Formats: sequence, C-alpha cells, structure tokens
Amino acid sequence: MKDPKPNFIGIGAQRSGTTWLFNQLRGNPEFKLPYIKEFHYFDRDRKYPSTNFLAEKYFFLRITNAAFRKRLIADFARVIRNADTLKFKWFLNFYLPKVSDSWYLSQFSKLDGLTGELSPSYSILDIEDILKIKKLLPTVKLIFLIRDPIARAWSSFRFNFRRNRIKKSLEYEDIINYLDSPEQVIRGNYYRTLQNYSNVFKSGQMIIGFYDAIIDQPHSLVNGITEFLGANNKHPVTSQSLFLKSNESPEIEIPDKIFHYLLDKYRDDITQLSEIYNGYCTLWYQKYYGGMNSSPSHDNGKLPPAFIYI
Repeated sequence: MKDPKPNFIGIGAQRSGTTWLFNQLRGNPEFKLPYIKEFHYFDRDRKYPSTNFLAEKYFFLRITNAAFRKRLIADFARVIRNADTLKFKWFLNFYLPKVSDSWYLSQFSKLDGLTGELSPSYSILDIEDILKIKKLLPTVKLIFLIRDPIARAWSSFRFNFRRNRIKKSLEYEDIINYLDSPEQVIRGNYYRTLQNYSNVFKSGQMIIGFYDAIIDQPHSLVNGITEFLGANNKHPVTSQSLFLKSNESPEIEIPDKIFHYLLDKYRDDITQLSEIYNGYCTLWYQKYYGGMNSSPSHDNGKLPPAFIYI
C-alpha cells in the first residue's frame, strides 16, 4: 500500500521564502501541486493567530465569514475569467465540501506526481496538532525554511504595513506592539518549532532550508530540497525563476531604536541557533553580536550548507 499523499508539507517560517520554493517546485515536472499554496488545515483551530478560514467544518457556516467570502469570490472570479474548467472543478472540491481528514487527502490523491502544500502557520502548531499530522501522514516529509530572525521580523512588519493589515504608523510604540504580538513572537521562535516537530517525527523526515541560500546558492537549496522529497531532476542552472523574488516587502528602513530592540530581543535565540546548527545561524550571530563593526565571514571562503537534515 502506497503512503497517502501529500508527500510533503512546508511548515514555515513566515517571510522566509516559502512562496519562492512553491514556485520552484511547481516548475519541476516531477511535482504536481494544488492550485493553492497554503491550506491552513492543521491550524484551523481559532486558538491560533492565523487565517482560520477553515475553522467551520461546513460551507454554510464558513460562507458567513467575510474573509472566507473574499477569498472564495476572488478565486472563482479568476478561474471564470480564464475559462479554466479544471481549476473551477478543483476549487469546487476545495471550498464546498465538509472539512475533514478525507477532504484534506482528496485534494492531493488524484495529483500525479510529488505533491504537497506550504502553510507557514504550521510552524506555530502545538504538539497535539502536530500529532494529528503524524497520525494522518506518518511518512510525510517536512520542510522548514528559516531566516535571520531580526530580518524576518522586520520583513513581516513591512509586508503587513503595505497591505494595511496593521495600523499605518511608524511610531515606536506601534511597531513594538506588532513585533511583540503573540503571533510574531511564536513565529520567530524557530527552536520551539524544531523541538515540537522533532519530538513527534522521526529523524530524517525534516529538512531545514535557509533563506540566505535563496540569495547565495539557490541551485544548491532547491536541488537539495527536491532530492530530499524524492525527485530526480536537477533544477536547470540557467533557470531565471531561481532569482525571481516573491511577495516582496516594501523598502522601509528600520529605525535605529527598533533595530537595537530586536538585537536584544533575539540575542538568546540567535546564540542558541548558532550553537546548535552553525552555518548560516553562526553568520547571523557574527553579523549582530560578533563585534558591531565586524562582517560575517565564511570558513575558507566557502558558503555554509544551504540546508541541513533534522
């Protein structure tokens, strides 16, 4: 009996390259991905500070939610405009049925190829919901992309500032309120995520990829991930898609006072990550705490690993 699909799940982190990765996998002929990148199935409980658009099992209850209606209308308007019958049918099966484990599996079961979804909010799951993933998909591969926590936090602020999801203010207290919100605190706690998943899934089922590698060595990163997922094709070295950025945040210079606040906030986290995982994590430590005038260095001029197995 074959293992159930999806073959893989991307668990985050937010603002760390998951959309870039989704686009890379979608361009690989060995992968067949759903039309939606983020399902938010396992974080649908309202206790989580995430989308929760599948919180209600039944469509007639979900449709009363304004965010759900907006999402549904936008998706169907696009497929109708493009006269895409296959995508229209897929969205019917996604939006209308009762939400359940069988519903979730059905979104992938007929896709011929390696398949999965990437929901960055899965990084904030409690153990009980990670156990639900394990029960439903015992052999699933997990991908966790991480980014310098200080850069990730500021990118998240800029992204939501642009989209009017937060108060349009660059006042110190308003920025700090966002950076210290429960959602941002838990999303930036990579060690918690790694510990929780490692306590549930066996060694070898998770890969950590580094956002830095998207810039420094994108071929190594995407080929390492696709090989981990079971693909054979190497990404073409000439592919321009590797260098296309997705969901960029607007350029807003970080205020000096905010920067120093984040330096203190993430000092222990970055130190711990550096001690455990080395590589890019150590470069983050060198950049921020190894002497404020020092620049990150690579051993023998070599780049750190683009990914590591957990």
